[in-house]
Amino acid sequence: DVDTDFQYFFFNSVMAQWSGLTPAFLTNGRNAKTDFPIDFEAYFRDDAAVCTEFIHPLVKKIIEPWQPPHMSTVLHTRKTAMRDSRGHAFMLGCVAPIDDIELGITTFSARSLAPPQPALAHIHDAWYESAWAQLPQGACLVNASTGVLSDVNSLGVATGPALDDMAGRVLARVRDAPDAECWGFGGVDGLLSDSHARVWVWKLRGDLPGDEEHLALSFRPSASVTDLRNTLSSADAVERPIFK
Repeated sequence: DVDTDFQYFFFNSVMAQWSGLTPAFLTNGRNAKTDFPIDFEAYFRDDAAVCTEFIHPLVKKIIEPWQPPHMSTVLHTRKTAMRDSRGHAFMLGCVAPIDDIELGITTFSARSLAPPQPALAHIHDAWYESAWAQLPQGACLVNASTGVLSDVNSLGVATGPALDDMAGRVLARVRDAPDAECWGFGGVDGLLSDSHARVWVWKLRGDLPGDEEHLALSFRPSASVTDLRNTLSSADAVERPIFK
């Protein structure tokens, strides 16, 4: 049902900063039909294919233009199909603009976190645990003092000892900019066999015991200049409707 299926369920607080659209607004019954009225059927086909052909830990990589009210850019999205502890199926995506860090032009950046948005009351705590474990990119927690990793998700485990080594290297750089809340790394090598990595490290909000002792870390293969060139030269890059 194109009016009720694939309704948005969760967005990170940074979505409000990037797009000008809050998570509360986006998860209030909206889906591809409300936001992409011209070609929403293509979005439904794509998401249905993810849910049948890219069941976690399989991941689909998507490079596409994005034009919300506050930004006009190209996104690198990674999608997988997950199930939560209640057995409900979700299309889970990690998305970020392709920027100078993604392309490895900037190899380090330190900044503040996006302002927090109100909690989404319809999401139960166990869902977040399931989503973290099945993210379509690697993730873990890092003890800020000792560098010990914990809560390593499935794609993080798959990298083996290389994750510990990479976490130690980025943590040393994080300590050089302690007043920041979020640190980005581009062109990171030694972690993935066939690509440089784009890495994020950020402070936890301090809602749970021990949060102040840990940093969150996540990584994915970097998009390439070729990915960007191919997308910008395609007809879809010109015809993609604005996200309303």
